[in-house]
Amino acid sequence: MTAPSPSEPLDPRGHDLLDRRVAAVWPAMRSVLATPVDVPAVLPSAGVVVTGVGSSEAHGRYLVGLLNEWTPVPAEFVALGAFADAASVGPSRRTRALVVFSQGLAPNAQLALHRVGEFSGTVLFTSATETGQLASGRPERAELLARLVRGGARIERFPVEDEYTLLVRLIGPACGFAAARRFAAAVPGSRLPPASSRIECLQAVAEGPWPNRVATQLRARVEEHGRGFVLVTPASVSGCAQNLAAKFVEGLYWPPPHIVETLELAHGTFQQLLGHRSPAWVLSGDPLSARAVEMLAAAGLDPFEVPLGVPADVAPLAVELLFNEAIARLVSDLGIDQVNWPGRGLDEVLYGYSGSPSR
Repeated sequence: MTAPSPSEPLDPRGHDLLDRRVAAVWPAMRSVLATPVDVPAVLPSAGVVVTGVGSSEAHGRYLVGLLNEWTPVPAEFVALGAFADAASVGPSRRTRALVVFSQGLAPNAQLALHRVGEFSGTVLFTSATETGQLASGRPERAELLARLVRGGARIERFPVEDEYTLLVRLIGPACGFAAARRFAAAVPGSRLPPASSRIECLQAVAEGPWPNRVATQLRARVEEHGRGFVLVTPASVSGCAQNLAAKFVEGLYWPPPHIVETLELAHGTFQQLLGHRSPAWVLSGDPLSARAVEMLAAAGLDPFEVPLGVPADVAPLAVELLFNEAIARLVSDLGIDQVNWPGRGLDEVLYGYSGSPSR
């Protein structure tokens, strides 16, 4: 995670580069949504096993939800670490396809990709290309891609291949969601409308007032938020909120916000808020969120309500657009060094693990 892109001039702490990447998120996401898949996304009737780690876990869990709710294909998420055990993932895997998300084809993803022969097919969501990996000095990743293609794997690509230099990533995580949404609509029997039909509502989020309002609220109470806050979300977001939490962890080095599904708020989190008050946010737009706002307000917790304003099937994409600007502003305000982050180069024991004997 350390190779700088020669096409991106670098300021010492990466703030200018981060601003440019924030500006690129919506155009890149829109392009993915507007571009249909080349051929129908045919998957085995037995279903799929989906995996990924980091922001890719969020993409994987999002796709699992879409497939189970909107298509005839059953899907299961399996943590990427499970693939380190040769006996894991269950005997039914031979009748199911393997779906792997990995923006940069990271070593950890290879734990699953080394086992593609155990499944009935493979789909890889990635930004990596053979040409790009060779140019970046990663011939082993280029060869892995070539081997997967020769073996019949389906490659679903999304921007952007080289999003290194900074710790926090924005474009790839947003576009990974868009690629998953586009793919799910292309599954035979899917009841989802085309991904392109969601461009208008998402553009209203990207170009509307709420990203700035989110940033303003966070900056106005930055010390309180930096100690931790609660974020109440609908089920369409809470189940795949790993990247939302990562924005604060990797962008600001804060503890992750406590993200709870709306009904879950009443099961412990609300009581904790009354004993140890911290900022409370509600991503709203349904009757349950209105009840959550009412309950928090009645207890004097003054929740900050952010309307999602999009259908549930693209709610995670809207969240990406709502919070990126706030992260970039706070990185600048707080003088966060995104180039020389804490622990840089010390995480290879796990981050670089691919399951190969040399690792």
